[in-house]
Amino acid sequence: MERGVVFGSYRFDRSSGRLWSGKREVRLTPKATAVLGELVSRAGELVTKEELLGSVWKNTAVSDDALISCVQEIRKALADKARQPRFIETRHRRGYRFIARVSEAATEHTSADARSPGRAPDNRWTVLDPDAARPATIEARDSEMRGRPTVAVLPFTNVSGDTDEEYFTEGITQDIITALSKHRSLLVIARNSTFAFKGRSVDAHRAGMDLGADYVVDGSVAKSGQRLRIRARLIEVDVGRQLWAERYDRHLEDVFEVQDDITAAIAARIEPEVGSVERLRAERKSPEAFRAWDFFHLGMKHFYKSAVEDNEEAQRLLRRAIELDPTLAQAHAWLSYAIVLSMIYFDADPDDQRLNAAVMLAKKGVDLDDQDAVTHFGMVARCLPERRTRVHWPSSNRRPN
Repeated sequence: MERGVVFGSYRFDRSSGRLWSGKREVRLTPKATAVLGELVSRAGELVTKEELLGSVWKNTAVSDDALISCVQEIRKALADKARQPRFIETRHRRGYRFIARVSEAATEHTSADARSPGRAPDNRWTVLDPDAARPATIEARDSEMRGRPTVAVLPFTNVSGDTDEEYFTEGITQDIITALSKHRSLLVIARNSTFAFKGRSVDAHRAGMDLGADYVVDGSVAKSGQRLRIRARLIEVDVGRQLWAERYDRHLEDVFEVQDDITAAIAARIEPEVGSVERLRAERKSPEAFRAWDFFHLGMKHFYKSAVEDNEEAQRLLRRAIELDPTLAQAHAWLSYAIVLSMIYFDADPDDQRLNAAVMLAKKGVDLDDQDAVTHFGMVARCLPERRTRVHWPSSNRRPN
């Protein structure tokens, strides 16, 4: 029996240096394997470049390029990204840190495996950590986290100095978390996690890294008599860039009405800002690294250009997103809408086949996520006015009078 570890959807045997993704072995060079072993064995800790060079290249003088090359090889094998790491975090000029949760595991290789060199080993992994999630659960969570962007709302700061106003400040933060969680395109970190930073002087970028968020929302609340001023901003964690900031001044006549008003205004601005950045990120990525969410956002980028060629490209990209993730409800809804628009505003010939395809896609979107306003919009979109007399709706799907 060999000892190993599980992280994300991967399994790594420390004694043999073999890396597995499901039943598929992921090949690494010996030096890259050694670097991965060092990082995994000290998961959560900073491992300096000097320590890695001394451990992996004993008594051999090499430049930092050799280490960098190994880390790049590991990241490629794990589908990891330097700017949005899930496994290996770079500490500038210092070293690296393995940030994924690591669970002890064990695997057995049967004698039948040894007698059948052409057959892949039957690896039966048993998670020994009682608190660790099952590999399937971890893999599902990783798959989800690789798609939708994650947002953390840090506790807003009460700058009035009046402790009696803490309830209002906390209420604003909680309401923003609740409002953002209704956007199905976002993963929002729970209040219990973000409120661990309450009362602490913490850099938003650092807090976002600690929470594993792609974006951080923070702000402040100031009250003077019946006047209220709230500031909010949105930060992209990866580069520490401020994407948006706004100030809201109100007269505090009805505290709950003001709270609802400001919460709605902030939440309404954040989701489109995140969506815009995600589309730009997808455009910059290497095609080999594309996932369903990337194809979806690239499709939306072309969709919004409202031209014949862009509509066709949007349909192609949205179909690709559905191929990669058949459960992506928004891709179904927007593809349905794009098909309808191609017949109303562009040059696609309207016919029952296209219309039925749009209807089926819209229905599928609602079936997949009936809590998402976008999918319900897809159902409404199929009822857009005809383009002159060219569009003939099938009798089974007649528009309501």
